[in-house]
Amino acid sequence: TPLHESYRARIPEEIRTGLRHEFERLDSNATVLNYGALPLPDSLFLNADHINADGAAVFTPMVVQELQTEE
Repeated sequence: TPLHESYRARIPEEIRTGLRHEFERLDSNATVLNYGALPLPDSLFLNADHINADGAAVFTPMVVQELQTEE
C-alpha cells in the first residue's frame, strides 16, 4: 500500500530493515508487491497511510498490471 512520504519518514530504520529481511526470507515463488514508497501526490491520500478513491483509481490498475505480468 502506498504510504505518504511524511509517514514513511517516521518509520524507524530498524523496522524498515526488518521488513526487508522478512521479504528476503519468503519463498522464491512468492510475489511481493511493495508500493510503500510509490510517489503519489498528496491529493491521492485520505491520510498518511491510506489512499482515497482517486488514489485507488490510480493504484489499482498498477497492481493489476503487475499481477498480470507475473503470470
